[in-house]
Amino acid sequence: MRWIALLALLLPCALATETDYFPVGSGLSWVYQFKGRQSFDYSVEVVRNEGNRALVRTIMPQVLTQEWYEVGAGGILLTGLEDPDGEQALYQPARPYLRFPMKPGTSWGWTGRLGRSSEITDSNRILATAQVNVPAGTFTCLVVETLTTQSGSTLNQTSYYASGVGLVKYVSESPAGSWVSLLKSWSGSSPKP
Repeated sequence: MRWIALLALLLPCALATETDYFPVGSGLSWVYQFKGRQSFDYSVEVVRNEGNRALVRTIMPQVLTQEWYEVGAGGILLTGLEDPDGEQALYQPARPYLRFPMKPGTSWGWTGRLGRSSEITDSNRILATAQVNVPAGTFTCLVVETLTTQSGSTLNQTSYYASGVGLVKYVSESPAGSWVSLLKSWSGSSPKP
């Protein structure tokens, strides 16, 4: 009987929460395998937290990007980019990256700009759950489809998020070509049911 009571207390702590699909705690890091016209590995790491905001750095060969994300009651927002010197370009308005509830059927859209860029339009929806096999293992993921249009070009993106891990697979298709990123390893978090 004691075990049942203990399990009842601990179970809510072990189950996934909405933000577990995009963990942004300090020190978290991921390594991905990129496959497109070229193949290479790249890393992503959370480099700084400020309240409900996190600066996430992506390091690819000859490319460094730093993006600010904000976690709120309605979801995860992409608020802007920051260069290595601290200069920022902001999304106006903030760009919804993931919307809560994190379940199939959730959809959202956005129209805005990054700094002085031309207008960008996103259409997003959570399609389903799927088992995804990548070099880091097999994960149960939420599948998110995003269509992004800017300057007459459309980018079709499919992202696969595992609770407690984050992004495990990303597929991008456009007239300019297609590519995929696959999770090879990560540290600082654990998969959740």
